[in-house]
Amino acid sequence: MNKIQLSICAMAVASMGLVSCEKNNDPVVITVKLNQTQLNYDAEGVWSKVAENTPVEAQGFVFTHEGSESPWGLIWQGFTPSRSADTTIYTGEWPSHTFNVMTGGGMSGEGTPYFVCFWDNTETEDTPIEQRTCNICYTGGGAVKLAFKPTSIYVNNSCYTYYTMRDGDNWTRKFEQGDYFELIAHGVRADGSESQTSIRLADCQGDDASKWFVSEWTKFDLSPLGEVIDVYFTMNSTDIGQWGMNTPAFFCVDWLTAEVVMPEE
Repeated sequence: MNKIQLSICAMAVASMGLVSCEKNNDPVVITVKLNQTQLNYDAEGVWSKVAENTPVEAQGFVFTHEGSESPWGLIWQGFTPSRSADTTIYTGEWPSHTFNVMTGGGMSGEGTPYFVCFWDNTETEDTPIEQRTCNICYTGGGAVKLAFKPTSIYVNNSCYTYYTMRDGDNWTRKFEQGDYFELIAHGVRADGSESQTSIRLADCQGDDASKWFVSEWTKFDLSPLGEVIDVYFTMNSTDIGQWGMNTPAFFCVDWLTAEVVMPEE
């Protein structure tokens, strides 16, 4: 190869390098899949850090999680990864079996990971965003929250909540015609204003009670939230007691999809 050819090749390589370093503000679509995130699980398929105050980071998104061991056992709230395939009905023993989903696995199939979520039903409208139990933000792997547009997330009932609504137990009543169990998604904009949308995980309408409760992964449209810097979840139920919602405040999610702008390196 002569010197002229070498010079042309060098310029071409340099041009390619310059193009790759250009700033790109075009949005991209990310779907968070836990089976593509390196996480460790125990023998029962539960995230190994469930007893720690450690958020879950996956593909640039941060999912809140708090956990600790107490004299009464494990205490946790927020999002916990699980890949448990156990769908056994633990009548009378449900508080010890909270990490199971009705399908026995996430959107990627039986035994694949998903999030089991527990919402603190003592939250009120005045609870600061920093104290929200089930909160999601996007940082792109950095330390600062970045704006994103959530489009959807798949939701399902945990086994605990499903069978408690269907059968009742010592703390909750069996669901009847007209009852419902609702998951509410709240979007927090950069100016602090909020938007929201909801989906029912139980809707007791019609004569066929087998259709009252969600037991398969169901797409929850989050596009009404618009561009946000946080998404947090709350719940509502027709089974309300003196201390708030009696229905176990568990739900399961997988495959959050959102439109983001990748942060500059």
